[in-house]
Amino acid sequence: MGYSEFIKSLGLPNWVTKNIVTSLSRVILTATEIPVSKLQNKVERIKLIGEIERQSVRVAFDKVSDRINSDSTVAEQILERYGLKIIEEQINKESIAQKTLEFLGDISIPTEEPKQDITTDWLTAFWNFGATKSDDEMQQIMGKILANEIISPGKFSAYTLQALTVLDSDVGNSFKRLCNLSIEDSDITYVIHP
Repeated sequence: MGYSEFIKSLGLPNWVTKNIVTSLSRVILTATEIPVSKLQNKVERIKLIGEIERQSVRVAFDKVSDRINSDSTVAEQILERYGLKIIEEQINKESIAQKTLEFLGDISIPTEEPKQDITTDWLTAFWNFGATKSDDEMQQIMGKILANEIISPGKFSAYTLQALTVLDSDVGNSFKRLCNLSIEDSDITYVIHP
């Protein structure tokens, strides 16, 4: 079952489906929910950006190659590492997207549509951070955050995302334990010392 079929099988309200598509369209293109003209425009834009990136990489390759006295093996290794980095980042993003969809199937969805949408800046920051997270536990945390942001946009601030950039799974688990030891009362949060 593909992502599109899975999303539809969840039986979620239209606004949640829209937020899912908005959130995951940077990672996984769900063509069935995008009008053909919009999809064609997106494809053309992707092709143009790809061509610009290829030209930029070629120029960079030529400059590096010139700098290392025509020893192209070093330049080729650099390009290979860059390609592997892009592949690893895409794998990380797709893993987080899959976990997000799984969490959406398990959490309760509010009946009322939120007053705000997920912002492009928030999603850009999220996917930039998510691209670097290969640890399964961190991907689980990222998936939960995105699932909650999909149903309640604005729930997690950009500062929370910034904190995620320095977390590994050990620090993340310690933070999770700390959060479980806190009590919110109106605008004040109390932390219970264990």
